[in-house]
Amino acid sequence: MESGLFKGCLNRDTYIELVNHSSFWFHPTYFDYLKTQGFMWNGYTWIAWGTDLNSIVSFQCV
Repeated sequence: MESGLFKGCLNRDTYIELVNHSSFWFHPTYFDYLKTQGFMWNGYTWIAWGTDLNSIVSFQCV
């Protein structure tokens, strides 16, 4: 995924799907051309989480 596409989702709740078919809410607070970091909703609370942008198959921010 191109990092420029993800720019509009910075600091916004974003629903993402990964290459391993898992999907969840993510609140990105940082990204560069390789990775993103922020907070993932695990069903109970927000936890710190990050991943390579290549791991993201699709995303939609609200």
